[in-house]
Amino acid sequence: MPKHSAPMGDENDATSLALTGVQYRVLGPVEVHRADDGATVPLTSSRQRLLLACLLAKAGHVVSTDQLVDALWGENLPADPHDALHSHISRLRTRLGAAAAIETTPAGYRFTAPDRLDAFRFERFVDEARRAGEPAVALDAWDAALALWRDRAFLDLADHPALQTEAIRLNRLRMEAAETRAETLLRLDRALDALSAAEALVIEEPLRERPVELLMRALAASGRSVDAVRAYRTFRLRLAEEVGLDPSPELQALEGEILRHERPGTDPVRAGHPVLVGLPVATTSFIGRKDAIDRVIRTLRSARLVSITGPGGMGKTRLALETANRHIDAFRDGAALCELGPVPDAAGVEFALAAAVGVRQQPNCTIEQSLLEALASREMLFVVDNCEHVLDGVVPRLELILRLCPGVRVLATSRERLAAECEAVVEIPPLDLRTEAVRLLADRVAAIRPDFSPDAAQHTVLMEIARRLDGLPLALELAAARIATMGPLEVARRLDDPFALLTRGRRSAPDRHRTLRATVEWSYAMLDEGEQQTFERAAVFAGGFTLAAAEEVCAAGGGPAGDDIADLISALADKSMIVVDDRGPITRYRLLETLRQFGHDRLAEAGRLGALEQAHADYFVKLAWRAEPQLRGPAEPEWVRLLDVEIPNLRAAWAWAMRSRHHAVAAQLSAALFWFAHWRMHTEVMSWAEELVEIEPPISGPHVVRVLTTAAAAAWRRGALTRARVLGERIVDMAGDEASARYGWQVLGTVAVFEGRLADARRALRESADMARREGDHYHTAIGLAGLAMAESYAGEEPAARHTASATRLEALHSGAPSALAYSAYVLGETLTASAPDQALTHLDRAVALSDTVGAHFIHGIALVSATSVRVRHSDPAGAASALLDVIGHWELAGNWRQQWTTLRHAVELFARIGDDQAAATVLGAIEAHDKNLFGADAQRLSALRGELEARLGGGADEILAGGRELQPREVVAFARERLAAPQPRPSDTGNRAVWAGNSSVSARDGSG
Repeated sequence: MPKHSAPMGDENDATSLALTGVQYRVLGPVEVHRADDGATVPLTSSRQRLLLACLLAKAGHVVSTDQLVDALWGENLPADPHDALHSHISRLRTRLGAAAAIETTPAGYRFTAPDRLDAFRFERFVDEARRAGEPAVALDAWDAALALWRDRAFLDLADHPALQTEAIRLNRLRMEAAETRAETLLRLDRALDALSAAEALVIEEPLRERPVELLMRALAASGRSVDAVRAYRTFRLRLAEEVGLDPSPELQALEGEILRHERPGTDPVRAGHPVLVGLPVATTSFIGRKDAIDRVIRTLRSARLVSITGPGGMGKTRLALETANRHIDAFRDGAALCELGPVPDAAGVEFALAAAVGVRQQPNCTIEQSLLEALASREMLFVVDNCEHVLDGVVPRLELILRLCPGVRVLATSRERLAAECEAVVEIPPLDLRTEAVRLLADRVAAIRPDFSPDAAQHTVLMEIARRLDGLPLALELAAARIATMGPLEVARRLDDPFALLTRGRRSAPDRHRTLRATVEWSYAMLDEGEQQTFERAAVFAGGFTLAAAEEVCAAGGGPAGDDIADLISALADKSMIVVDDRGPITRYRLLETLRQFGHDRLAEAGRLGALEQAHADYFVKLAWRAEPQLRGPAEPEWVRLLDVEIPNLRAAWAWAMRSRHHAVAAQLSAALFWFAHWRMHTEVMSWAEELVEIEPPISGPHVVRVLTTAAAAAWRRGALTRARVLGERIVDMAGDEASARYGWQVLGTVAVFEGRLADARRALRESADMARREGDHYHTAIGLAGLAMAESYAGEEPAARHTASATRLEALHSGAPSALAYSAYVLGETLTASAPDQALTHLDRAVALSDTVGAHFIHGIALVSATSVRVRHSDPAGAASALLDVIGHWELAGNWRQQWTTLRHAVELFARIGDDQAAATVLGAIEAHDKNLFGADAQRLSALRGELEARLGGGADEILAGGRELQPREVVAFARERLAAPQPRPSDTGNRAVWAGNSSVSARDGSG
């Protein structure tokens, strides 16, 4: 690929580099470098650099849209900040090509390749250095870590509010790494090297005490005790003059020891690495959890009792020990671990606490008095593990220790909070599925099978295993043992019964951690009867639930009283059996999948599963019908969000109804979700209707028309027009003169548009709109009129089309539904593309914006196609190419080939416009072979374009067109993507202008339905 450079100040340049691999750097100026030759990838503007820096600063985590907008524009917002941000993201992706690793999520954007970021590699080397047992090994890791730095983190962007915290953190970590490297040199008796390193650190941070300590020790180790004392006194004077402070007692003591020649220069000045009293040495590597450790350490600095909570198997103990090891420097007397798992009851707690810190009962004292006396003068971190089953014994004793022993801080682990005085709770989440969980799996498998190195396919399977096990560390450890002998794919296949599969834990592990079932049963056994019943019944929900849903479903069939459910759910959340998500407008709850499977099995074993599944299905059918009228009115956004989050439960309700042959329930659910599925191109929900239509005996009842309509919409979207027409005729015949016949006429009109029968289309769509108007249904009237306006436009009746489009807008305004307003804006824009392209773009862009408020991906897509059509003809080629790439990606994700072929027609026109005749002829050949719905103005325009191409290509035209006809649909999409991603020249062939003049006719006719 030829290299491409662009002026750094040209923010509108969207030329793709189509890179195969890049490395990202923030340890200095923010830069992107190609992996193959190290060349710098130019970022086109300072705002693009800032956007990338914000994503890199939160690598692996979602940065919300609002955060990015605030970072990029502050108070000087553009007219549509979210659209502007999307444009910047699109241009950044184009600039970085296939290696962009920028993921769009419902909440914002995320950089997904932290391993290609120098800051990530730096912290990985730091972790390796800290874990290294030998100083020489540690030194190599420190050198590798510090070699990645080019200057201060984020350099010229470091003062930006969005980056300031991360820049400070990284710079501080670099300083700490450099200091520890200098100390490592001292431990290796390399005093001169340590001296050079310490002198540089003192120059960089003259008021920081640690570099001065290292300098004094290095000088003393080099036989220069006088210079060591002089360095101390210089620092003392500087500290007094500039900040009015004295050196710490430890540094003062070091000076005295050097003066008395009592202290070897290579010994630490303070207990930087004290003896770990009662802390076991880790036998396996610690993966991830950096944010959790940082959070616990921050909390320990402000609270003397910190509880780490989470479900069984979440890795609370390991996290606590890792935190203690990393934070141990803060405690003069180190740390101790008290393991309460083996303690059978509250009476044994105080003896276990005493044994953990080496205290024996003294004469004439109780064990409690002996413990308090021993701890009264200690400065230590006390890790107290597995408190949940002896809370009554442990809480009062810890409160007493904290009250009478001011130097002690407690880090506790428990499946529920202690509810103790002054307690601060840190609830740890599962491992991140994309990074930490997969790394843990691979690491543990490699410990058993050193040759294990997963390829791309195996890595995907490992991600699926991690997802199905909720990122639960214990479950992943158990799965790793199976993967080592069975392989990833076989383990993934068997995860439908995780409790039978995950049974091979470490022999040295406590009984409750040797199998997944034992871990869950340990937690389940500590629930009271009401909590157990509620936990089991909550397992019927898929993907989470609201309190209102729990109060109705869990109370069905003789369960706990509905009034008690709220208290029981709260109790289960406190005991880490239920996860609470309060980020949205309504608090939701969910069970981790392993816990849900356990509860599900308990329900099945007790014979209660069927009744609970029916109660669950009844609830969600009613919810869908409550949503149905709201989806056609002003409350549409709120109800779309509600249904989106409940898709797993709706899917479970559907599956139960079909499995148990409750076809009437399935039909009710499908019918209620028609408008939700239609605009959002929810192919799964639409497929439910197709399945219902095929069952025998045929379904009947009041919901059949909606089911048939949904099945017809699914058919025409995949190109099965005959099937859609048959279903539309069936609806009309079945409904007769009833108002529901309007759905059938809408289907028949849409199919007629696709088939080019525009007179039939106008009659059918007018009938649909008139029937809806008689019913006072503004929403459906708007949709019918919109289709009619499109058919009139395709037939060349532009005045009539614009008049109908205006009537569409009035009906949409009456309905108040954003999807109707978006669709009417799209139609109005379509009718103006030929006569007023600038006005058309205003309406089309508004359609895109409105559709995005309700996730109406279909409207978003067809409006984007039309807007792109206008831009192909009227805007710069680079902008048109970028827009086409976005649209192709949109339809590829949706699986909508009808709209994809429409988009590819515009690609042909753009290729011809910029003089890439070979690409134009190739894609045109593919369209001629595969696009069976080409008629009217589109067909005329492409026919004229074919003639132009044949004239310019001469005898080679037929061969290129034939080559295009041989491409499969996915191959032609890939070909178009590649050519569109290449740098786009400006059109220079004046002969092309005839092709473009007067050809701004309707471009997305498939939007008529």
